[in-house]
Amino acid sequence: MPSTAVPAAVFFDFDGTLIETEHLYAIAGAELVTAAGHPWTQAHVDAAVGTALDDFAVQLQEAGVRKQEAEIIGHVVDRVNTLITTEDVWREGAVELLQSVADSDVSFGLVTMGYRETVDRVLDRAEIPDFPVIITGDVVDFGKPHPEAYLRAAKVLGVEPTESIALEDSVLGLTAAGAAGMRRIAVPPTGGLDEDLFDAWWPTLVGRGINDVVKVFANARC
Repeated sequence: MPSTAVPAAVFFDFDGTLIETEHLYAIAGAELVTAAGHPWTQAHVDAAVGTALDDFAVQLQEAGVRKQEAEIIGHVVDRVNTLITTEDVWREGAVELLQSVADSDVSFGLVTMGYRETVDRVLDRAEIPDFPVIITGDVVDFGKPHPEAYLRAAKVLGVEPTESIALEDSVLGLTAAGAAGMRRIAVPPTGGLDEDLFDAWWPTLVGRGINDVVKVFANARC
């Protein structure tokens, strides 16, 4: 059992957890691959889930894109930033969950492999609480599944990673949070993940609040 019944902090992944923009990255990637004369398949889409942008760029190069990594990342970020302004990308229940956590005494943060420019565009809504810490993919040396991003977020808040909990949707993200020593809530709607990767699975965020997070933390295995 954890040494305390309440987590020192709650950390949220972004894409696939609070918002749904992975399809936008897929669109940007598909444009580059097909423009290079190669097929874009579901296997490419699946491999990209939760991936840092530099790793995504390498995947696109392996799929046939003849551009430098920086050029690929620039195209993907610009394209996603354009597409993201045309739709509401927040998962149902996500904003209410964030507000519940923000209204509690528990610290919280955002840990994502998205780039800060894109993140800021999505967070620019009056009803979205301000995150005390935001760690993005453009400020870390190692992307998920490496624990660096989670460890950095915990350090900024001054909390122990082992006394924290993370919400994630991907194998890469859950692996990263686990490697940092955090409890984990998996939130992909369809499940399909190895049970060793999480302490609880929520198929939806609807109706969830800080009390639900605390319950998972208190009952999580060490």
